[in-house]
Amino acid sequence: MWFNLMIIVTVFRVSLLFWKRKTGNSIGRDGRLKLRVGETFQRAFGGKIYQALHIPDTGRRGYQDIDVVLLTHRELYVLAVNNLAGAITIGNDGCWFQTNSDGSIEKHPNAVLELKEKAIVLAAYIARRGITLPENFFKLRVVFVNPSSIPEQDVLLQSEVVSYDEWQYFIKNGPGQGLRGWTEIAFHRLRNKFSVAHHQQLNFILLTAPTLDRIELRDGGIVIGQFLCFKGQTQDLEALKLVKKSKIRQLEAFHQLPLLNFLGFLETSDKVRTVCTLRDYRQNATGQQSMVEIYLRSDLEIVFQMEGVKKPHHLKLKELVVLALWS
Repeated sequence: MWFNLMIIVTVFRVSLLFWKRKTGNSIGRDGRLKLRVGETFQRAFGGKIYQALHIPDTGRRGYQDIDVVLLTHRELYVLAVNNLAGAITIGNDGCWFQTNSDGSIEKHPNAVLELKEKAIVLAAYIARRGITLPENFFKLRVVFVNPSSIPEQDVLLQSEVVSYDEWQYFIKNGPGQGLRGWTEIAFHRLRNKFSVAHHQQLNFILLTAPTLDRIELRDGGIVIGQFLCFKGQTQDLEALKLVKKSKIRQLEAFHQLPLLNFLGFLETSDKVRTVCTLRDYRQNATGQQSMVEIYLRSDLEIVFQMEGVKKPHHLKLKELVVLALWS
């Protein structure tokens, strides 16, 4: 009897875990979608992807956030991942209007114009660091990833827009004549070619460019935004005084006895082994990275300002695997 009960509980929890990973925590779903878009473009064109860039905008004295950048030897893709649902139309002022299933209407900035501004800021940032790129080196794409999105014809006529159906075609078949704008890309790939030295320099610039902070959740979700602070008991906060963006590059949580805890047959300690990777500011630093190990309560809160959300979100240490910080 007990054995049968254990089998039932195990099957239930495995099914629940699979369902969670498939449907995803809504908190980290957008981050996973952006990662998938970048990886799909990378499989199609090769190169290297850079995510969640946080590029200083000297004109506005602020920052421009870019979802995904893909660098190949012949072009630089600047990608915006759009998760809007419902009918998408363009207003007289150029803004996009989203009509939801309940009839409500929301106004959004024109994603194509936004992406063009971001590409200009990125080009200026790269130029300040020593490389001036030709205009046709940039390839801009706004990718609709929500199956419920219905962009009107005026939206789809913008060559930078990839509809959900086109995106699904691209995932299955790669770039081809069935997609708008890919013939132009193929043409430019033939004539654009960077020297190895310039390509390496550009890779270094993008690799060391500012990024948003990132949280990787235990359910596979990815949360992008800005880390604000920790909240918890005094003992934990004292141990975490070291964890400042200027000193720590990454915090990784190791949750004890994951199998037994997953099956629900054993309550694990409320302490989580946490490893902090220290920053090394030495130029061309090599060798083993310096790390600090501390034990923290699993209910310690990480206060995080998620991208595109006004109110800070509180996550518990037991929910995450990695907190990556940009200095």
